[in-house]
Amino acid sequence: MTRDVETILESATVFQAAQTLSEEGVRRAPVVDADGELVGLLSLDDLLFVIQEEYDAAEDVIEAQSPRF
Repeated sequence: MTRDVETILESATVFQAAQTLSEEGVRRAPVVDADGELVGLLSLDDLLFVIQEEYDAAEDVIEAQSPRF
């Protein structure tokens, strides 16, 4: 087991969390509140799902606002 586990604050953005996972070279990290208490576990798969939803939503907006030729 790792002694000094890198955590992610629950207030972190999706992109901050992704950066932390990338920098640490891990697929999962504990999520803690401002007091350092465990509130959950975040996985890379969780982040990929959220990012995909954001891209899908952006695609819908772009399609709705694009003129049809």
